[in-house]
Amino acid sequence: MICGAWPRQSKIVAYTIRVIIMLLFISSFIPQAVYSYNFWGNFNEIVHRVINQIQDDWKIFSKIPEIKKIMNHHATDAYNYTLFYMFLGSSYVGFVFIAPVMDIISPLNYTREMTPLYKTNYGVDSEKYFFSIYAHGFIITTIDVICIWTSDTFIIMMVQHCCTLFSIVGILLQQLNSKNCNYNENHERKIITQAIIVHKYAIEFAEFIEKSVTKLYGFVFLLTMIFMSITGFYVVLIMEENGNEGMRMVAFTIGQAIHLFFSTLPSQSLINSSENVFYSVYNCQWNELSIKSQNSLCIMLIRSSKSTGLTASKFYPINLENFGNIIKTSISYFTVLKSMQ
Repeated sequence: MICGAWPRQSKIVAYTIRVIIMLLFISSFIPQAVYSYNFWGNFNEIVHRVINQIQDDWKIFSKIPEIKKIMNHHATDAYNYTLFYMFLGSSYVGFVFIAPVMDIISPLNYTREMTPLYKTNYGVDSEKYFFSIYAHGFIITTIDVICIWTSDTFIIMMVQHCCTLFSIVGILLQQLNSKNCNYNENHERKIITQAIIVHKYAIEFAEFIEKSVTKLYGFVFLLTMIFMSITGFYVVLIMEENGNEGMRMVAFTIGQAIHLFFSTLPSQSLINSSENVFYSVYNCQWNELSIKSQNSLCIMLIRSSKSTGLTASKFYPINLENFGNIIKTSISYFTVLKSMQ
């Protein structure tokens, strides 16, 4: 009755209520649109700031051969992640071509059934106009995949650069090794000061990444966990009736798990790199340094004992351990849904 859907209401009252509800929805849409516009403006500023910051860091740190080597290593990792994401996205979009390609490679007495990217109803013969329908779906899906690929790989690029900064701290602290240099207090203080500055810079950059992506990751991780449970339950329902559709949903579920896994890897890499600073401080022969240098290293040691990583909506730490917990939780939800069948 409140929604204007009660069958015994008069049409005037029902339509009036519906119009009021629609106006309320529209009124809420306007401030949301303004927020989205401002967000994209901020996002452009974030991208611009990060790219300029990375370029400046390369100009500063790449002058030292050892640091340049580690920077190239992390840049290569980011490049490989990007290529793999491109492969995953292309394989998903090209999944529908399996049937016609198999008809050419291994023809049967009948034509294999064409599988659309997703279920639609255009009001026309779907088989006759399959390629026209697929072309539309292909364009939309490609845009979706590109958007996901772009955002994920940009996050990976930021994280890999932050990992580089933590690695630079370790390289600087290696200079305190007595095998590499002759100690004097001024030299020690110079190296430790540089290491502290870079470490502080790396932590600030990691906090900037966390602030930029925490809400996005909260949305992604929550929806992925729900969708994995639902699609798993859907697979059980249709597998016996339609094996091809069931296998398609299995592939989709596996794809969700893979995407979640690769969304977890950047945070785990960041955690590992930040933890390595602790071991670098511990292994830099601090016992041979001056008292003042030891006190400075103690501060860095205390801070580096707390690993730096990313979170989903500020409350769920993203790491491989929690990734396993998400998979277990999704399976538990799937089991509950299956028991209600």
